[in-house]
Amino acid sequence: MSTNFVEPLENIAATVLDRIADTIVGEASTLRDGTEHAGVELPRDLYAHKNAQTEWWYYTGHMRTVSGRRFGFELVFFKRRTDLDRFGVVPLRLIANPLYLAHFAITDESRKSFRYEHRKSAGGIFDLPAAASEKDYHLRLGNWTVRERQGLHILRATMGDDLIFEVTLKSSKPAALNGHEGVGVSFKDTGEASRYFSFTRMEAAGDITWHGVTEHFTGSAWMDREFGTWRTTENQKGWDWFSIQLETGAEV
Repeated sequence: MSTNFVEPLENIAATVLDRIADTIVGEASTLRDGTEHAGVELPRDLYAHKNAQTEWWYYTGHMRTVSGRRFGFELVFFKRRTDLDRFGVVPLRLIANPLYLAHFAITDESRKSFRYEHRKSAGGIFDLPAAASEKDYHLRLGNWTVRERQGLHILRATMGDDLIFEVTLKSSKPAALNGHEGVGVSFKDTGEASRYFSFTRMEAAGDITWHGVTEHFTGSAWMDREFGTWRTTENQKGWDWFSIQLETGAEV
């Protein structure tokens, strides 16, 4: 079937489905409120944002238990507003808006093992409960949580029936404002922007339970936070991300 015939039908179908979506879940937002180029404001920008298409909260760290066992962790929460997204001709906001995702991983350096789990929730009846507060710093996907209390970041996650991870993080440095002019604005190819900041060195203390055995641990962590609305271009094929804490006290 020729493209000249299919495209008009797809456009008609998309228009009809948009009108249905407008009736059922409301009109799609542009996800722009005029503050996209404003600098980072803390602690407010730790919280979720109504008009950000994509936002994430990204924690990694390296720890050592009292028995000398070394391990690394990753706990990441994503929130995606789907107002501008489609699956074919179907507006995704008919299915989920917002969509929540999270990753949790443990690298057991001492035993040379790696475990991870991925979760997602569309907020439906049969989905895991999920939320990202716009009034304070509180994230949730199932029983994985992040919250702030008196300047401390408190994380909790589980994996299977045999692993429980709980840690409290305290930043030992002010937030590093990434991007241009030191205000935390990161410009994209199309002139759009995200806001992006990091806590590059956080003191960590917590407990981890493996197979019924609980150990206390201490260590150091890193937190990245980015949010905004932007379009991916051909020049953006992906990214390689790393965080390095040097013994000199500097970070890369």
